[in-house]
Amino acid sequence: MTYATWLHDTICRTTQRTCASLADPPIDDPDRALRLLTPLADTLEGFAIGSAIGHVATAVRRWSGEAAGRAVLARLRPFIRSAARPEPDELAPTLAGELAARMHRRLVHMPVAAFVAEAGAQISPVASDDDLLEPRLAAEIETGWQHYRSILLGARLPTTSPLWHAWDRKVRGEREEALRDYVLRVA
Repeated sequence: MTYATWLHDTICRTTQRTCASLADPPIDDPDRALRLLTPLADTLEGFAIGSAIGHVATAVRRWSGEAAGRAVLARLRPFIRSAARPEPDELAPTLAGELAARMHRRLVHMPVAAFVAEAGAQISPVASDDDLLEPRLAAEIETGWQHYRSILLGARLPTTSPLWHAWDRKVRGEREEALRDYVLRVA
């Protein structure tokens, strides 16, 4: 198995396995729940792509040094995007199942081989022995799902994660508070 295949399979398998373990929240408005699922899938897709790119850059850095790792990361940054695609009409029977289906449709086409080729394809054989990729990705999916559930239930989940703080504010339609405004309010 090539490094690119291992990386792609690990991300897709972890996403599907984690989504399968998520419990649906009680919902009053199914249309709203499905609408809010799109920004969640966008965010998790971006995190998964960033995880793949970060993994490739880290592998290059371990094998070829810090400068090579930074150079690869700079070349791979343009691959990070939110690729919201039109969703098919058929929906899964649960919200967690729908998230899994949306993530699969997005990640199955993730250009991991292009990431590895852009990195020079000379990646350390120890790169695929990384046992932290799966728990990190699973933890972010679970955290995102908790934030999604809290919004559906009309609550706000406290967080120290900049990713989920920004997601929460975006979904709620709040503007990001400028640091200057925060300092003035605290003072």
